[in-house]
Amino acid sequence: MTSTDSRHINAKHIIRWVVPLLVTGLAFYFIIRQVRLEDLRTAFGTLKGHTWQVMGLLLLVYIVGQLLRALSIKLILGENFDFATAYFSMNAGYLLNNFLPFRLGEIGRALLLTGEGKNKAPFYKVFASVVTERILDIFISASLFLLTLSLAVTSKNLKLMAWIAWFLMLALMTVMMILSRHKFAFYRWYEKIFGKRQFWMSKVLPKLASFLEGFEKLAEPKQLAAILGALTLSWATSMGEIYLMHKTLLVDPQWWWPAFLISASAFAAALPSAPGSLGVFEAAMVSAHLLLGVNQASALAIAIILHVYQFVVSSLLGLIGLERLGENISSITLKSSQRQKSEANQS
Repeated sequence: MTSTDSRHINAKHIIRWVVPLLVTGLAFYFIIRQVRLEDLRTAFGTLKGHTWQVMGLLLLVYIVGQLLRALSIKLILGENFDFATAYFSMNAGYLLNNFLPFRLGEIGRALLLTGEGKNKAPFYKVFASVVTERILDIFISASLFLLTLSLAVTSKNLKLMAWIAWFLMLALMTVMMILSRHKFAFYRWYEKIFGKRQFWMSKVLPKLASFLEGFEKLAEPKQLAAILGALTLSWATSMGEIYLMHKTLLVDPQWWWPAFLISASAFAAALPSAPGSLGVFEAAMVSAHLLLGVNQASALAIAIILHVYQFVVSSLLGLIGLERLGENISSITLKSSQRQKSEANQS
């Protein structure tokens, strides 16, 4: 490796750290400018006398939502995987994302299920299931955002962005459905075009083939409907968590607010940030509540409560998941980092 290559790699590595930290720093700066500590204390004081009841209900709703999401993941993965493996690998991925940068939890979840035999599959097939879940998530969040945006704001630019995201996800889903349904014809076309090029045949084609196998559930209307149904119900439980907090901390909240807030925060969570979307989730929730005319201190209290208990519960369940799947944080972190570096070197 030349000194130029080394400097290029180091610069990329620095940028990958600096950008997320900068985004997180800006999020905290926004929060500090918007909310006074005294007002935040007052907002938390509203919970007195109801803390355990609220937390118990939040936990119950959260667990139901997790079970529904795990069901959708199991359906995406296919019959070779059981529900328990889908559930624990999902939480293991959340644990890694809570503590590691660069969304390494997504790679870690795929690596946990990589191999041969029951509850195992090739890496790219498993990783395609993670990507499929993310595509459907964005599709659902964009749909919710479009349905509620006109009630919250009048900005044409925001509406245009939401429509673009929705159509992009719809187009991507359609393309993957077509390619999965006609994958052998696609392979013949691919070989005709790239058959004499070693890199495209030996490096790209095997990955592409595994991805198409992972996306094959999108080509089955009944399976796609079941997956979307389970995911949508999971999103509904997340809205239920926000609704419960609204009924506890706010006066006269509107029924459609949780749909707008959960979709807005989902878009913000896609930004590069510190592990666990620290600060970014809170800033997104405060900003979205601000558009609804809600007091920023109450909005921040809601965001902190939701974020902390989700962080704690998902991390605890993730530790159990890693143990059940025969891994630990250090081993799967090392494997995830090595896999990410390998992919970067090949690209």
